[in-house]
Parts: sequence; structure tokens; C-alpha cells
Amino acid sequence: MNFKKNLLVALVAAFGVVAAQADRTSTIPTGHWYSANVSEAQIDQLVDQGYRMHDIEVNSTNPLRYAASFVRNSGTYEKNWWWTADRSLDQFRAFGTIRNARPIDVEVTVVNGVRRFAGTFIRNSGADYVPHWTFDNKTFGEVNALIDQTNGRLVDIEVQEVNGERRFTGILVRNSGSFFKNWTWYSNRTAEQLDQINDDSNLRMTDLEQAPSGRYSFILESGPGAWYYWTNRTFDQMSFAVAQYGSRVIDIERRIVNGQPRYNFIVINNSNAMETRVGNILRGGSDGARGFYLRQIGGGDLGKLMADYQFYPASTIKVLPHFMYSYRVDQLGLNQGTLVPIYSDHTSDTHPNNGSTIIANRVLTTTLRRMMVNSNNQDTNALQDFAGNGNGVTGRAAIESFKTNILGLTDEMEIFHKFGAGGSANNPANVATLRQFADLYEKAADGSVMSVNGFAFFRNNMLNQSSNSGMQTGLLTVIAQEANSLGMTVTRRNQFIAQMQSCWKAGNWIGTTHVSSAGWIQLPFITDGGRIVNRQYVAGAFLEDTTNVTITSINIQVVAESMREQLRAALQTWL
Repeated sequence: MNFKKNLLVALVAAFGVVAAQADRTSTIPTGHWYSANVSEAQIDQLVDQGYRMHDIEVNSTNPLRYAASFVRNSGTYEKNWWWTADRSLDQFRAFGTIRNARPIDVEVTVVNGVRRFAGTFIRNSGADYVPHWTFDNKTFGEVNALIDQTNGRLVDIEVQEVNGERRFTGILVRNSGSFFKNWTWYSNRTAEQLDQINDDSNLRMTDLEQAPSGRYSFILESGPGAWYYWTNRTFDQMSFAVAQYGSRVIDIERRIVNGQPRYNFIVINNSNAMETRVGNILRGGSDGARGFYLRQIGGGDLGKLMADYQFYPASTIKVLPHFMYSYRVDQLGLNQGTLVPIYSDHTSDTHPNNGSTIIANRVLTTTLRRMMVNSNNQDTNALQDFAGNGNGVTGRAAIESFKTNILGLTDEMEIFHKFGAGGSANNPANVATLRQFADLYEKAADGSVMSVNGFAFFRNNMLNQSSNSGMQTGLLTVIAQEANSLGMTVTRRNQFIAQMQSCWKAGNWIGTTHVSSAGWIQLPFITDGGRIVNRQYVAGAFLEDTTNVTITSINIQVVAESMREQLRAALQTWL
């Protein structure tokens, strides 16, 4: 396998990070960015936007192009820093000396037989001060001798092969005081040995290099937090892994394999405590793509994983036509008792010219409830047809117009086909993101599109707090756990529950291959004056292209779990 993770529990909240620790070991969440092949001008643009480079890889020398990773230069990560490229070794060392700076990453390339150096530096003062050494063109034995002489610890290593002999360039810091770590390094290891060493070690990788022979050199050191590494991945595969693991890149290496760029890279946890906990549930309970999203309306994001990943939403997207009809009732005067024709051939887009017959004329509110509570595809498709005067294509265009022009949502959410006919195999298939679902539910609740009565109509005709299933069951499960831990009586807990509200829509296609849910939750908080103040949230989760699933309920184990901190905070005000 080219994927490994160490077995240390991610302790984002439990461990602080002192200024002396390197960017490769800090698990405090921060803004970050990584590149595949950028120019100096593009790097300067990122720097102007407030990012700081901490890892650099020279992809080409004519023109100069780089792979690199960055952190937001603020908070814990704020440093006086510099970067340079295309220098001799003496120039590279002098660059740091005149700035009272030390390198944290070095890269060596050979141009027309001449060794040239690139790297990043931080100010070597205050908590960041440490004696350090930059070395070049050393054998494995010479590097180990230098480590012994300096009581040093490797923080970065480069490997070349010259006439079949491995030669190393790197950076050492004195391994003492606040910079002390248990650590080790390896060289000339196969992919299988790389995996085995990491299986057997309780240390984590901070640097990974691959020589032209294909063998690996790497540094391992102690530290909290979850980390992962991959080898021989495309850029898209790297981007997916970074997002799926709620992580940021701390080391990146670009190679050309059979004429195509491939990447070896290491990531470290970049998630808050809740994101880490819920992310571990998702990653431990399924394969494929997995994500969740939680936002407080008026309060911003609380947690997210793959919030902007487009997935097949199955029946979860039925909330979009439901919203459109709720809007028409509330704002355009559509009669709730309007009759909706139900066609025999409901997956067809043309009625009645295709010979299908009307098998029922159903009241609008009943049709909406059958779509949103029973998830009936025939009624759902009838509502598409009704929006287009019997034509499903025209009806979907009307839904699209409502989504874009009234809700202001994007094409990241779109209904392309009838339900119950091909599902995710349609080309194109329906798509959505959790962020778009959150925007939709927020628009429904915040008064910007519908009145209070309109939102009540919306909620009352779908699964809500009166339903003993789905998201509400998950919320009640977490409430019981948290109330018990707080010593709350059952009576008081039930009083809290009576003041809650929720609504949602879930969906699945081909069993557990595509599973999702999204909805709205309102929690009652009691102020110091004894008044109830409601806080509203939008939440959702998905599993996509799964082949192995142990999560039995995405609503209970993921959506409700993401709400645990908010539920506990609300319950505490009722004590």
C-alpha cells in the first residue's frame, strides 16, 4: 500500500503548539494552500494574500517552476520569513546569515553540472532560535557523523544518486530544549519497507524523499496529531486526499512517471476537535467519498469535511422542488388544494403524448408530503411534470430558474432527471454539495425568501421534529447522552425537547452506495433572564461510491454527532 497513517489519536485540542515548533508538526487548524507547478510571480501573489511558504520543490529550472505548500501567516504560524531560489550553497547560507534567519526547507538541483539551492527561511530569534546547520553532498555515514557531532536532528533531507552512490543535502537543528524530539531517519528503503517501518513505529513522518532508483529516504519524529502519507498520486488524487482527511500538506514532492507528473506527499490533521471526531467516524465507517457540514445560521461554519464536493444526492435533493412549491404557496398565491396529475409512466418527460394516463389527481399538500415524508418517486416526478405543464424537461427548467434566480444557488446543485430511473447512472446525474444544501435550508428559514408562515408550511409537509425517525432520532440519542452526563432530569430534558424544532430530507441509491441527508435544526437556549432564545443550524452529511460501510445511520452517527457540542451547550442553559 502507498497509504499509511500513524496510530496516534489526533489531539488537536489537548496540545498547544509553542512558537519553536515547525509548521510540519503543528495541528492547530489554519488556512493553507499547496501548488503543483507555480511560477515566482504566482508565489508572490500568494504571499501578498497572507500566505507563507514552508515547503518548496523545484520542478524545472528553465523556466523556474515550483511545487510548494503554504500556511496562512497569522496566529501561531506568523513568522518573519523569506524564500529564495537558484543560489549557490555559499549564497544560500549567506542569504540566511544576513537576515538572522535559518532555513526550514532546502532543495538542491543540478543545472549544467552546477548545484543550485532553493529554500524557505524564518527569523532565528526568540522562541524560534536554535543552533542549526545546512550541509550538502554528504554520504549516509557522513550525515550520521554530523548528527553525532552536533547533537543534531534532521528537519529536512534531500537525496541524489551520483554514480550509484546516495548523497544527501539537508538541515539540522540542535536536538535540545524546546526543540528536543525523539526521532530517527531512514534511507534506501523500498516501498514495502517504508510501509512496514511506519506500521511498526509510533513516530510520525515529516519528510519523504524518493531517489531516481525509486528508493525512499524519510524522517520520523515524535509529536501529537494524526498524519498520513501517499506516494505516486496524481494532483487530483492528492487534492481529494487532502480534503477527505481534513488535512494540510506539510511535504510535497513532484516526480515525472511515464511522462506524467506524480506526487509523494505528507499531510497533517488540520481539523478542529469536532471535525476530527466526526471525520474519523466517516473514514472509519466507510470508503469512497465522505463528508459532513454544520453551520449556525448567522454564526458561520462550525465544522466541515468535503463541504464543496459534488455527490449524487438521491432523494435528499427533493427538498429543492419542495421549496419551490412552498414558495409558490407562500408568495405567489398557489392554492394548497391544487390538484396535481399523477401519470402512469411517471419516469417519462412527455405527458400525455406518450400514451401514459393520469391515474390520480392528488392535492398539492398530499403530493408534497408523499414526496418529502414517504419519498415517493411517482409523486416527485409528478411535481416535476406539473411545473412544466406535463413536460418534465420544462418542469426541471422551472425548478432550475427558481434555484438560481430566487434562491441564488449555483449549478453545484442541479436536478437533471426523473427519480427512480437510472439514478446515479444517468448522464448527467443529479448533483449537489453540502454547502448548497445548507444555503437552501438557510434561505428557507431566514425570512429572505418566505414568510414565517411559508417556512411553517415548508416544515410541516416534510420530516420534522414530530417524526420518530432519521435526524430527529439521532438528535434525541445525543440529547439523552448529554443530558445524562449533565445530571439532568428526564422531565427537564423533555421540556427542552418540546422546544426544539427540526426538518430534513434524506436519500439513498443502490443501498449504501450513495447516502445523504440534510436539514435544519433549532435549539432553545435559556438566557440569564430566563428567556428562551432560539439558535438555528443547517447540517448534512453524505457517503458517495461506497463499497464497504459499517455506518448504520448517517443521521444518527454523523449529522447528530456533529451537533453534540451545540446540544450540550443548549442543555447546560436548562440546568
